[in-house]
Parts: sequence; structure tokens; C-alpha cells
Amino acid sequence: MEDPWGRRLWEQVIDRLQRTSSSASADLRPAREIPSGYGSPYLVRPRLGQGAFRVLVIDAYQRRCAITGERTLPVLQAAHIKPHAYSGPHEVRNGLLLRADLRILFDRGYVTVTPDLRVEVSRRIKED
Repeated sequence: MEDPWGRRLWEQVIDRLQRTSSSASADLRPAREIPSGYGSPYLVRPRLGQGAFRVLVIDAYQRRCAITGERTLPVLQAAHIKPHAYSGPHEVRNGLLLRADLRILFDRGYVTVTPDLRVEVSRRIKED
């Protein structure tokens, strides 16, 4: 809404809604002020295919963390072995299902899984 183009587009949407139904758009007008405790709104670019990748990895690992065997689905996350940012594909062969804390450690290079499927922990973990 801070961008002039975005604000103009929003106002056009509101205008069209008002023409079709005068009561429907009354609550759609954005507040002029951001409520305290909140930052400015921003747009995100979702990674296309991420949801399907997660479902396939969960299925491939039979809903179990590759390291601990944890089965509580809300704490399990699909990790890319080769990061998506470095052209790692959304393919099961490029995925690991990890508990959320282990995924963070994996993504930051503190934990890895070797080609012979051994878990290795970086010496940096003690330092940090």
C-alpha cells in the first residue's frame, strides 16, 4: 500500500466493488495506520513446487525424520540436499525429511548426512 502503483490498484478494486455492492466493500478499506506491534506489510515470492516437494519427501520417508525417526508431522520439514537457491531440484532424491531443529542445523552447515548415510556434526557447533 505504500507503493503508489499498489495503492492505485487497490483503490480501483475498491471502486469496482463499491459499484457492484455498496455494503460489501466498507470493511475492505485498508487502515491508514499500521497497528502497533506490527511491521510494514511486504510481498513474498513463494517457491513454486515447494508444497509438492514437501508432500513427496514426507511420503518417501514414511513420515519419519531421517535422523531421529520422529513422527510428529508438525515438526517435520523437507530439506533440500542441494539447496534450491543453487539449482537444487524439487525432487525426492534431493530431499531429506528432518525435525525442524535438525533442519536448521543442516541448512546452516552444522550437521550433514554423508553419501554412506552417516550423520556428521561440525566442530563449529561447540564453538557457537
